[in-house]
Amino acid sequence: MDRDNENELVNKDVEKYWWQVDSYVGWAEHAVLHLLYARFWHKFLFDIWVVSHDEPFYRLRNQWLILSYAYERKNGWLVAVDEVEEKNWKYFEIKTQEEVNKIISKMSKSLKNVVNPDEIVEEFWADSLRLYEMYMADFKDSAPWDSKNIIWVRRFLDRVNSIYNWELEKFAESDEKAMKVLHKTIKKVWEDIENYKFNTAIAGMMICINEWIPKNENLQKEWKEKFLIILHPFAPHLAEELWEYIWNKKSIFSLDWPKYDENLVKDDTIIIWVQVLWKLRWEIEIWVDEEQSSVLEKAKNNEWVKKWIDWKEIVKEIYVKWKIVNIVVK
Repeated sequence: MDRDNENELVNKDVEKYWWQVDSYVGWAEHAVLHLLYARFWHKFLFDIWVVSHDEPFYRLRNQWLILSYAYERKNGWLVAVDEVEEKNWKYFEIKTQEEVNKIISKMSKSLKNVVNPDEIVEEFWADSLRLYEMYMADFKDSAPWDSKNIIWVRRFLDRVNSIYNWELEKFAESDEKAMKVLHKTIKKVWEDIENYKFNTAIAGMMICINEWIPKNENLQKEWKEKFLIILHPFAPHLAEELWEYIWNKKSIFSLDWPKYDENLVKDDTIIIWVQVLWKLRWEIEIWVDEEQSSVLEKAKNNEWVKKWIDWKEIVKEIYVKWKIVNIVVK
């Protein structure tokens, strides 16, 4: 924090400026070698009035483990993956031809179920490896590695790349729906990054690209710029390459995070369910500011709801705003 200070370990103003560390990230099994020692030394510095906080980290986050598949005999012994073959969706030990169970286990050299990242990078790109690691599970949940699924992440990057193959001089008119999708994505990705929800942030960007591809010619340059900026923490190589190739500006990493318009992230319409006698019958689309009387009429006039209320006496109509309509009949 204050490495050029020759008079004290750290100046108090400097220490207050830098403190406190927002988040400590580490595996749970590192709690002794890393977390405990860091806390011990920090509390010692606090006791001798060097630092102003008694805890070094504001929040602790334990990240997940990437697991792999392994095979288990009936007696519980594990078998290396290269000693097993698949037949008719079942697994057999090659040497004995006894059936084994496919299980989820830690990666191990002895089980030969370790994934070499260099091979993944060579075949699918480094950005695909990064994205798949973040997309395959929540930050705190462990999940098994499956190389077959990484192709879906690579295809997403291919779709992103295809959107930027156009002539810069030609920009179409604005598409309101596409613009709203972008602003919702900016908001979602920002909030998900803050909460370490990287998998849902990527899912949000995938939804945006899927919405954009059919209307590529109606996408404005400014929107594509903003999308690259929110993509670059996740796929830095592709984002920087596209940015440099298309705009030939300074690095994308030096740019500010794009802002979103609160009015554009709000939905004009929503989908709610209609119940008759407390059982779900159908769903209807309503305006977010639609009056209750209009919502009830729309529900009763829906062709799939009418067959449950026709020729019956409506006893009660209940509308829970933005959630559900319930019609009681006898």
